Amino acid sequence: MMIRQKIFSEIKFLPKVGPVLGQYLANLVGGNRWIDILYHQPIAYNGKKYLPNIINIYEKDEVILNITPEEYIKPSKKSAPFKVKCFSNIGYIYLIFFKIYPNFIENNLKIGEERAISGKIEKFNNQWMISHPEYILPVAKIDDIPKNQLIYPLSAKITQKLITQKIKYILDLLPNYSEWIDQNLLKEQKWLPWSQSIVNLHQFNGENLNPNNKNRRRLAFDELLAIKIAEKIYHKKNKQNLGQKNIQNDSLIANLLKNLPFELTNGQKDIFNEIKNDLASEKQMFRLLQGDVGSGKTIIALLASLILAENQRQSALIVPISLLAIQHFETLSKLTKNLDINIALLTSKNTKKQKEKILGDLKSGKINIIIGTQALIYDDIIFNDLGLVIIDEQHRFGVMQRSKLVAKGDNPDILAMSATPIPRSLMIALYGDMKISLLTEKPANRQPIKTQIMSKSKKEQIYNSLHNILSKEQKIYWVCPLVEDSEESELISLEKRYQELQNHFAPEKIAILHGKMKEKEKERIMADFSNPNSQAKLLLATTVIEVGVDVSDATVMVIENAENFGLAQLHQLRGRVGRSDLESFCILLYDYKLSKNGRKRLEIMKNSNDGFFIAEEDLKMRGFGELVGTRQSGLPEYKIANLDFDYDLLEIADNGARLMMENIAKNKDNIINLLNIFGLKDVVGVLKG
Repeated sequence: MMIRQKIFSEIKFLPKVGPVLGQYLANLVGGNRWIDILYHQPIAYNGKKYLPNIINIYEKDEVILNITPEEYIKPSKKSAPFKVKCFSNIGYIYLIFFKIYPNFIENNLKIGEERAISGKIEKFNNQWMISHPEYILPVAKIDDIPKNQLIYPLSAKITQKLITQKIKYILDLLPNYSEWIDQNLLKEQKWLPWSQSIVNLHQFNGENLNPNNKNRRRLAFDELLAIKIAEKIYHKKNKQNLGQKNIQNDSLIANLLKNLPFELTNGQKDIFNEIKNDLASEKQMFRLLQGDVGSGKTIIALLASLILAENQRQSALIVPISLLAIQHFETLSKLTKNLDINIALLTSKNTKKQKEKILGDLKSGKINIIIGTQALIYDDIIFNDLGLVIIDEQHRFGVMQRSKLVAKGDNPDILAMSATPIPRSLMIALYGDMKISLLTEKPANRQPIKTQIMSKSKKEQIYNSLHNILSKEQKIYWVCPLVEDSEESELISLEKRYQELQNHFAPEKIAILHGKMKEKEKERIMADFSNPNSQAKLLLATTVIEVGVDVSDATVMVIENAENFGLAQLHQLRGRVGRSDLESFCILLYDYKLSKNGRKRLEIMKNSNDGFFIAEEDLKMRGFGELVGTRQSGLPEYKIANLDFDYDLLEIADNGARLMMENIAKNKDNIINLLNIFGLKDVVGVLKG
């Protein structure tokens, strides 16, 4: 196999990996190819103390020691660990193993046979111990243990040693591609070649942990360039092919509008007219509907879908999570209950029998509108005549995912929607090839959300106010940043807050929701909380509720450690309340200490409900590389690019993509190499075709 092909092999074919471990690795790095592992960035580094003296050791130090096993201490019960008592250069130390393969200890830690080990040293009951040493080698190979180590994000079954070894193995196979970046830009930015930048990214160097380091920035530019090229290839193809005209005959839409429990805002009417004109044209619609939280984008998407239904064509609404798909399905089903419209819901949670029925009805044309998650892009999903693709929270879908769904129709019109306002300058750089509709007007019955800034020292006062809210049968969100306690963070955890809330509210009134739960459990909890008759009135949650939660009788949002969130995410969370004519509140709860910038951010939230204004202020405050807490909400997520730091590269990448496409004959090989690196093989197929 050629080297160039090898780095695009599936992870399961890496030496000593296989299908099971390969899936864990793929989930961790967000891709299933060897090269995807190279874009998994280190987040820290440490230096190991080499054969230290006892006076130089502190708890949690990473150490390299010479040890001699003296005694095996087998567990007295299944849950207890296996211990090996050893003598070392710092005295006695215990090696702790919770799960080990048969004969592992006898093969690697024979009594009386000296070994070199490394790991994190801790003290328990005045005894030194290392749990699951990272390295266990013959003493003669002690210098094979790295003294300096990069720290990578990990997940279940993946260790630092494993990810480090696989990265080192793949780095040795990097091909020497010719350069695709303009030479003048390379010199201006002082960037190194692609392969050298990747190698340097995984070097033990403190500068590599700076998000503005030149190695990461060069690779980030590559990714943005690849995305911009992919978009231009698809747009060029779509412009060459004419679609179908979709003419409104008013029957379905007139009936819907007549029975709506509210009147469309002027903003909704204007944008629907824009979309109606797009749909009536032979040219493919490619429009972004950018609307603030609660501005009413869903009804516009439904109206557009009804035009397709009137023309005996189908619409597909794809969303990032099942919770949001279910919510849209219930909302649209309720609004169209008196219309002759068939709406279906397709997620990975459908039973085999349900899915077979949906697939059959979809292929025959019986389904007018289908709502689903990524399940909609699977190969077995066949439409009768897909005419409109609606992508909700579109920044959460990559080019490949969007294009796979679009490819299921004959040049279907595309309506992308986003609930997170972003600065206009950034919007143009991101979506310059799309028509952009801004929906800023809120429905007439909505009251501005009253935002308060409070210290967590006033929690008792907050609890008293919440009792008053619950007495009105209204509901409350309480958001915490963490699921479990973390020694490395002072942020309050969900578990600790739950224990405290139970001292103030009946346990049956409190529900918990977080990302570590299984999807079915999250759906059950959210469905129950959304029910007006539910006992649960206070939902204690992580930021998993940021998207796709619409509970009209929820009137209070408490955000813990609000100073550690970006403004855009705070605005998204606040938008979960104020979705009816009830007076609503958001409490930004901060720690005892609040920096000057932290105070300024919270004051911006207090003084404005305008998401577009908040987005502009957020951008001004952050500047390049000034990241606050949680990653900025509402921006596309990439392998290595991060628009919190790299938004200045967007326009440069767009210009670069345009120039490369203008001379495609000369640049074709470079474009193909770049697209392959980022897994855009479908785009390569379009280019070659």
